[in-house]
Amino acid sequence: MEDRVHFEKGSALTPKPKQWLWPSFVPLGALTILAGDPGSGKSTILMDIAAAITVGGLLPDGTVSSAGHVIVYAPEDHKEDTIIPRLLANGADVSRILFPNFTTKEGIADYFDVARDIDVLSETLDQFPSDREDRIRLLITDPIISATETGGTRAVRSAMEQLAQLAERHNIAVIGVAHFAKDSGNKNLLDRVSGSLSYTAVARMVLAATKLPNGFQTLGKVKTNITDLSGHFPYMIEDGTITAQGVDLDTTRIVWGERQSEALHEAINPPQNEPDGALRMAMSFLSDVLANGPVPYNKVMSLVAEQPFSLSSIQRAKKMLGIMSRKRSDGWWWVLPGQNTGRQEHKASEYHEHLEHLEYLPAPQAA
Repeated sequence: MEDRVHFEKGSALTPKPKQWLWPSFVPLGALTILAGDPGSGKSTILMDIAAAITVGGLLPDGTVSSAGHVIVYAPEDHKEDTIIPRLLANGADVSRILFPNFTTKEGIADYFDVARDIDVLSETLDQFPSDREDRIRLLITDPIISATETGGTRAVRSAMEQLAQLAERHNIAVIGVAHFAKDSGNKNLLDRVSGSLSYTAVARMVLAATKLPNGFQTLGKVKTNITDLSGHFPYMIEDGTITAQGVDLDTTRIVWGERQSEALHEAINPPQNEPDGALRMAMSFLSDVLANGPVPYNKVMSLVAEQPFSLSSIQRAKKMLGIMSRKRSDGWWWVLPGQNTGRQEHKASEYHEHLEHLEYLPAPQAA
């Protein structure tokens, strides 16, 4: 009987630094899970990251991505009216987006089954070797359950491990989307990831798109064994319209705020009761922030995320102070009445010249 176990000495292995698709957030050669509530923008976040990769653009922290191809398997969304518009809105080169279409022997449309199709997928990746500048750098499966829930617990675990091995073998990032179970008061986001425990057990990184106590959405880390948990990125989902081949399409894109230094679990600790005079505090805060002139909207939002008062207080304070929103070439700015706003420009950014930007201030939702 052939031996199934072979040992190698540690001295025969060469230590190497960890490689990243997005430093400290999405590793290369490993599996990442992105979890969140419905409507938290998980799919749009991934289209933003995918878009940056296709053009060698900016990732949420300002890091310049290496350009490459992205495989997107998202059977729950239509490619033509949902995925492609989101990619275009986020500035993608869609010629570098690959959509796998699986069929049966009879030519009937089928789903992606990791246990059955992993070898075919690996052969495709072999056509884009790692020494190519435009190699495949990311595989997205949205949701992860669509490719792995084809058997019992052991089968799911095996499928997850095969995806992780695929990532390591080809030195790509694999990101699977998972959902949060209904919030039952459990503040541990890792425990809220719905589905098999294998999703979070096998993944080297688990990210969460969730809501802060002040009502803003943010993206941060809830589990990793390759870096620390520090840092999260507030974001907004911006509605807009793109024109593609002469057709206007409503879609969404992500607008990122500045990186916050604390870990996500620290940011979502139960807030203290909002003090009396919350509106007065919010008005004083905005007056101080804008005292020296217009401030970028993203900067205001990142500062607001650190404050104890609610989003609704900021909205009321903005109205009470008569704060105006002004569009410039580098985005939306907030300005106090009577301040010099400078020349108002409406030219879109380099990557989004086809997107009609709309300022988006997310409304607070009931607890």
